[in-house]
Amino acid sequence: MPERLEFRYSPQRQLALFITGCALAAASWFVAMRSADIVYRTVCWFGVVFFALGAIIAVKRMISGGVPFAFELAGIAFPTGSFGLLPWTDIKEYVVVSIRGNYFLALTFHDPTRVLSRVSNAKRQVALTNQRMGWGHWALSFSGVTPGLDEAVAFIREHSLLQPAG
Repeated sequence: MPERLEFRYSPQRQLALFITGCALAAASWFVAMRSADIVYRTVCWFGVVFFALGAIIAVKRMISGGVPFAFELAGIAFPTGSFGLLPWTDIKEYVVVSIRGNYFLALTFHDPTRVLSRVSNAKRQVALTNQRMGWGHWALSFSGVTPGLDEAVAFIREHSLLQPAG
């Protein structure tokens, strides 16, 4: 296995996310236009905006590509964003979490206060909520990136001293 494993936005997976976003935006628009209930209409208009933004982001990622994160011998690198390099020594354990068929690599930190000081307050609050729900402090999604979760776990097992949770 290589000493660096880059997770890149996959054009094929981004296309699937784009199609899904368009379909969900269209369904939200349809319900928003036809529902008599103001609550349904309001929620559906938010859905139109949310899913349309998701489709736009998928198109951007299809065109520009990019590396959201990479596994290295020193740790997990986040080239885009404020996290920088997360050394393996800062990670206490990992676990694969499944939420409605979507798989995440959940990371628990030894000192979450210090590690999460590098991110915004909103992301810090999400991380602490994740921890309370049993999902670790930080979760990496493999939706729309290649290689996938299996390769990430194989890299961790081969190159780090981390043990899975439990």
